[in-house]
Amino acid sequence: MSSKDKNKTTFLDRFSSIRMPGQPKKSSSFRDRKSVHHDNGGFREEQDSMMPQVSSLTNREVEAMFEKMLEDMNLSEDKKAPLREKSLEMKKEMVAGYINRTAAVSFGFARNTSKSDSMKPQDYIHEMKQLSVGERLYSTVSSLRVSLTSNPVSWVQNFGDEGLNTLLHILEECYQSDGRTEKKIQHECVRSLKAFMNNKYGLRQMLEKEDGLTILARSVDADNPAIMTDAIKILAAVCLVPNGHDKVLDAITVNAEV
Repeated sequence: MSSKDKNKTTFLDRFSSIRMPGQPKKSSSFRDRKSVHHDNGGFREEQDSMMPQVSSLTNREVEAMFEKMLEDMNLSEDKKAPLREKSLEMKKEMVAGYINRTAAVSFGFARNTSKSDSMKPQDYIHEMKQLSVGERLYSTVSSLRVSLTSNPVSWVQNFGDEGLNTLLHILEECYQSDGRTEKKIQHECVRSLKAFMNNKYGLRQMLEKEDGLTILARSVDADNPAIMTDAIKILAAVCLVPNGHDKVLDAITVNAEV
């Protein structure tokens, strides 16, 4: 294999590892993130090199990467259509720019970096498992909701089944108390579930979870109208997918019998 082919293979692998669906990433420690911050000059050089590497790909490879990018952005077919009409050169620029932006977020170089920008899926999962119900947990779940809303689908996929289980467990814990903090966390959990389910992957994961909708349906409580409204909106949306109506009905029935 020539040096040029090796570079192309490395680049394609790297593109897939940054944000592509089904590619879980290892959670870096704080020390790892800190060390990368001190080396941002080298990182920017890598950013600048993205366009030449994208330009070296074949037309077919560019189109394939472009489609992966559109899928990762969770765009509807109506929004994908005009983008597919762009010229090949424009698609190369868009792919290069997308890699730069997603890599910047992954390594903590996004401007005005907040907690939701710098934390990775495994960071959230670890923190939520460690924290007890309280203001810190509320802050973490609230930040998670922002991350689930603003990041690509692949970020949601990396949060995955383990993250969903953790979120549902916290939601169940909140049902054990009527405290103000518990209700705040409960509401953020429901809103986080809405963000998690706002794509095909997340919706499928929730529907496949045996007790997922049942746990969510417990938030349909007239004593907490704001939480109830958000929960009903999610359940109403689930009713529109095949077999969704029956699953929602079962979940509500189970809670009514408790």
